[in-house]
Amino acid sequence: MLSTAPKPLAHHVVFSTLLAGLAILLLRRPDAAWQPQFFAADGTVLFAEQYAQGLGALFLPHEGCLQLLPRLIAQLASYLPLEQRPAAYCYSGFGLLLGLGWLMQSARMPLPNRNLFALAPLLAPVDPFLFGHLASTQWFAGLGMVALLIQRPADRQWLWLADSALLLLLGLTGPFALLMVLLWPVRAVYYGTNPRDTLTFALLAGAAMTQSHFMLTADAGLFATGSFAPLTLEHTAKHLAQLVLGQQWPDYLGYWNRIPALGFVVVLFLIVLQTPRKHRFPSVLFALLGASAALIGAYHLPAKATAHAATGRLFLVPIVCATYCGLLGLQSSELIRRLAQGLLFSLVLSSATRFALEKPKDLQWASYCDAIRSGSPTKVPIPWSGTHLRLNAPSRQAGPKRRP
Repeated sequence: MLSTAPKPLAHHVVFSTLLAGLAILLLRRPDAAWQPQFFAADGTVLFAEQYAQGLGALFLPHEGCLQLLPRLIAQLASYLPLEQRPAAYCYSGFGLLLGLGWLMQSARMPLPNRNLFALAPLLAPVDPFLFGHLASTQWFAGLGMVALLIQRPADRQWLWLADSALLLLLGLTGPFALLMVLLWPVRAVYYGTNPRDTLTFALLAGAAMTQSHFMLTADAGLFATGSFAPLTLEHTAKHLAQLVLGQQWPDYLGYWNRIPALGFVVVLFLIVLQTPRKHRFPSVLFALLGASAALIGAYHLPAKATAHAATGRLFLVPIVCATYCGLLGLQSSELIRRLAQGLLFSLVLSSATRFALEKPKDLQWASYCDAIRSGSPTKVPIPWSGTHLRLNAPSRQAGPKRRP
């Protein structure tokens, strides 16, 4: 059943929201803006493998999945001078997040307060290193895919082609194509089916089958390792409490973490249950995606998870989906609206306890570029737990030598 199409947002509202999103990104990752460096897998995976294999790196799996979108950006960045490539990675990471914000503000999106939905992922209480980190694109790709499922069907041929191409690209970036295939029937019930949607679903299913192949066969595939063993009651309560109390308090509360943890779950359940009928479709999709992603994250949670594991990359999608559900709860009855306001307020306060990434040391990437260009074996430090990037090494270590 189609709902009444929402009114388009004024251009100045969309533009102002994107500017606000950029300001938030600059506050959370100032180093990526003013001192761009290859951070973690941006250097050791995306850059290193593109440098060694060129176009052949496009279809290399990482973390058990294809990562087509960041691989494409890495390939395009290879046409820039070496000195400029870290900046290209960081700024592209920012651009993808702003693109998600633009998508959430579309007039085809059946959401209230769409500008708040655009900013929600940027204000979520997650590890700030995920922003502007190109290798983290797969986690935001899941949010982009669910947005494409929620938005109203395209009424023009070129819009449908653009939707399908973007859905396929995102489906080949990370593990979420499988979940979207399972969620597609919810969209079909709400919007009905047509030949265009059937073809789009076929493309999505193809992406899901491709990713499932890597998940089942790769050494680091989704189903290769993991268990729910670390998911003890104490562990779960502490990590849920972090979402509403911030990073520090749960370390001291011990047994009492169960109270804010249970409150978070109950409030979120009531918000989803009492969402007004006209917003129930997106609420159900957000809830199903968030719950499924949370189970997958819990399955892959390290046995000795760090204090910040609950706000790391594995739980980005569930946290943002919970925020989305809270925003929909603002349209409900007085009691639910108050609960939603409290939930959102606590999430924002929690985010403030670890809002910005501590500025890493400038490791002077440019000073290594001449040696890399010369083809000399080069060891470049990367700002991530003493990680190093090794380039132009003998083939038995890092592939054939290659000039950029």
